[in-house]
Amino acid sequence: MALTYVVTLTTNPAIALPCGVDHKGMPFGLQVISRFRGDRALLSAAHAMEPAFAAIAALRRPVPDLGKLTRPVPALKSIVTHPPKRGTAMAANAVVI
Repeated sequence: MALTYVVTLTTNPAIALPCGVDHKGMPFGLQVISRFRGDRALLSAAHAMEPAFAAIAALRRPVPDLGKLTRPVPALKSIVTHPPKRGTAMAANAVVI
């Protein structure tokens, strides 16, 4: 992931465009980087690339199956919403930094 954000630390504009799925069905994208203060050129290039990608079936933006996203897999049994209380076994073993 470091390669995707290091460029923005140099203040160069960058944009990520979705462009298809890999052999396992996972979506992937293309990061486009412009010169310093080249925001307008970058947005123009991205604006041209997006419909070009949409015209090619293998490069189209993947559409998620919303039915699969309605329930978590695996099903959640509980959600931790608060830190452990003092005196519990977990709190006694906690390391404070």
